[in-house]
Formats: sequence, structure tokens, C-alpha cells
Amino acid sequence: MIGLLSDFLLSLERRLPTLTEAEVSATASALKAMVSACLVPHGKNDRHLAADAVNEALADRVKRYIGQNLSLPNLGPEHICATLGLSRSKLYRHFEASGGVVREIRQQRLLASKAALADRADTRPIHRIAEDCGFASAEDFSKAFRHQFGLTPGDLRRLADRNHETIVSPQTPDFGR
Repeated sequence: MIGLLSDFLLSLERRLPTLTEAEVSATASALKAMVSACLVPHGKNDRHLAADAVNEALADRVKRYIGQNLSLPNLGPEHICATLGLSRSKLYRHFEASGGVVREIRQQRLLASKAALADRADTRPIHRIAEDCGFASAEDFSKAFRHQFGLTPGDLRRLADRNHETIVSPQTPDFGR
């Protein structure tokens, strides 16, 4: 529990400068629930709030781990469970509502590759970006990229070069900041 609290606090510290006033208020409530869950679980309602906060912190921890290890070819549920000490059922339960942990990995890989392709300063060949983002082959990457974004990786790179600006949608998480 202390490990989860620590992960939550580190994540909060990293994100705090970018939060809006409304998000700070909601975050304060989540922080109270998390501390309560980890240090002083007592009443039935408090336990439910605390469990929600713990679940959110755990999901954030897994997402952060995925984001930091996209290039690992064996990054998958088994690897995550073994590394983070989670049961397979617990991991799947945390990502069930969003389509599953495999979908989360693929989504983060695609978003990271999109950011790299749209960055004019990143001169790596497309196949290297695909590899660095953990795709098994350039063909798999290209197909998944086109399905997700409606254009090929080469099209995005040419568009970024032509427009002389980085083209990343507002939904793209900021992996660098």
C-alpha cells in the first residue's frame, strides 16, 4: 500500500503544474482518499473511496510503466504482471473498461510513434521509430498506424515537413513533459 501511495504522490508531483483549478480540487479529493486507503482504512464508505483511489493509482502505475518500456519486444500482460507483482486477473480488471491492457500498450506505442513522426527534429527512419516503439515489424506498424490515424506514417512525416510544424492532436499525451 505504501508503494502505491508513493507512486501516486510521484505522479501527482509530476502532473501538478499542468492541472487546472477544477482538476486540483478533484485531485485533492483523490489524494485524501488515497492517503486514507493506505494509512487509515476504517469506515465502509471510506474503504470504497480508498479502493477507488488505490485502483486509480495502480492503473496509473501500469500506464507509466508501459510508457517507459514501449521498446521492449516482450512488453505484454505477462511481463507487466511479473515486473509489477500483479495477478493477471487484477491487471485485466483494471483495463477492462478501456479495452484491455494489450490495447493500452498498442495505443501508447501508436501515440509515441505519431509524436516522433510529427517531430521534424526526429530524423530516424520510419522502420527505426516502429522498432523503438516496440512494433514487431514495419508492416505491422504501418497497418496499425493507418487504421488508427487514417494516414500512413510516411504521409504524416511528409505533412509535418511540408507544414514546418509538429502535428500532434490534442488527445495525444505529452510523453516528454
